[in-house]
Amino acid sequence: MKLQLVLLIVCLVSSCRAQEEPEDQKGEAGEAAAEAAPANLGDSRPDRSNASIRRILDENTKVLRQLDNKAQGISNSQKGIEGKLRLLGQDVAGIERLEDGLKRLELSTAANFHLTAHGIRNLTASIRAAENKTDWALLNLARGQQDIKQLISKVDANQNKHEHSLDQATKSVTLRLSALDNLLKQSVLKEVVALVQVAKKLEQSQRLIENKVGHLDELTALSGLTASKVHQLEHGLRSINSTQHRQLAAIGHTVEHVGASTWQIDNKLGVLLSTQKNIERALVECKKCFPSHKQPESPHDRWQQPGYISYDHKEANKPSSKEYESSYDHADEASYLYQLWYGKDDK
Repeated sequence: MKLQLVLLIVCLVSSCRAQEEPEDQKGEAGEAAAEAAPANLGDSRPDRSNASIRRILDENTKVLRQLDNKAQGISNSQKGIEGKLRLLGQDVAGIERLEDGLKRLELSTAANFHLTAHGIRNLTASIRAAENKTDWALLNLARGQQDIKQLISKVDANQNKHEHSLDQATKSVTLRLSALDNLLKQSVLKEVVALVQVAKKLEQSQRLIENKVGHLDELTALSGLTASKVHQLEHGLRSINSTQHRQLAAIGHTVEHVGASTWQIDNKLGVLLSTQKNIERALVECKKCFPSHKQPESPHDRWQQPGYISYDHKEANKPSSKEYESSYDHADEASYLYQLWYGKDDK
């Protein structure tokens, strides 16, 4: 910018000097003509010389006037040029201030550009680090997916093994439960059949007692015998209860080892408990059916030993498998045993 302004000023000054040089040359030409005019006057004639001189002077005056006008215009133009130069100087000063501001702006812009470049470098470095971390995380994720797939395959294989083992365990449990069911049926039903036979014998003895109710002594003897039978029946029931408790403990131990299908065992336990309650209820009813032992009215009354009446009260032997199959001849006995086994009560 400064070089352009300097060149512009030099061009203006050179143009002004070029305009002043023709005026100086014209003035010198006029003076030379004035000096040459007297020399010519001496040689020529007076009339002709005066006329020519006047004509030359008139022409010179005209030329001088034109030169004055041009000089006046040049001075006016020079004044305008000087004003323009002042304005140009002011503009140059403003341009210098503007250049100073531009320099400051360039410095600040360079500093900002440096900071921006540094920030861009940091940003690119952070982006590259983030990309590296992302790539590493993706690799770890892919490895984790592969590990998860391997673990899932292993878990599926283990699950299949466990399912196979559970199926085998359930099969073994069902077999053991069926065996336990058969054992319970064989043991409990045999005991129930024996108790039913004892109850039948007790009913027969009760009928005999009712037939012989007139004989008090015989009645007391029969009542004592009945009480002993009742005690024997209670002892048998206690033994059955103890066997049932032992069987329940064995079933509980088996269930703890097996660990599955406990609902079937609970059902069987409920059936056993209901059977025990029904047996106890039947025993209570049997006790209610027998008359209580009557004491004599006076201890001083004479009491004679009654004649011995033989009643065949033999213990019921456990029936064999064939007897067990053919022991339910009557429908009443079958319904009674069905009620005792399944815990049903018509009442």
